[in-house]
Amino acid sequence: MKLEFRVEMYNFFNHPEFGMPVVNLGLPQTGRITSTPTSRTGRCNWR
Repeated sequence: MKLEFRVEMYNFFNHPEFGMPVVNLGLPQTGRITSTPTSRTGRCNWR
């Protein structure tokens, strides 16, 4: 029987990943980036 412990991290160093800018010309936020996806996530499991 073989047991393996595994750790996976996403965006470990917390570098910003920006969303798409607002492209609707009728809004005052046009050209602004108003969202970012979730920052760090991780998971551990035994296999």
